[in-house]
Amino acid sequence: MADQQLMSHSPIPSVDETSLPGFTLSDVSSLKSASSGSDHSLDRMNSFSSNMNEVDKKLKHVQYLIDEMIDTEMTYIKALTDVIEGYIKRIRRDKTSGFTDDIINDVFC
Repeated sequence: MADQQLMSHSPIPSVDETSLPGFTLSDVSSLKSASSGSDHSLDRMNSFSSNMNEVDKKLKHVQYLIDEMIDTEMTYIKALTDVIEGYIKRIRRDKTSGFTDDIINDVFC
């Protein structure tokens, strides 16, 4: 039953509804069945290939951006952790700071 609910809320597009920029799957089928000697079919195949290359480049760029964001966030978290842990150690060693262990735990932990 849960599978039926999931399918009703997130339908998967049928093959006929799927398309690439400027091309549908019926275009791809006609390209495959076109005679190899036709200039028109070669032009359409080259155009389709060019569009696929462009989509591939964009996907690779998006993946690069996501990887870069994750790496940046991990570096930030590491640096922040180092600062906080170093600061806590320094405060705990300095008994004249006025911070009790309870205050340090409330603020930093």
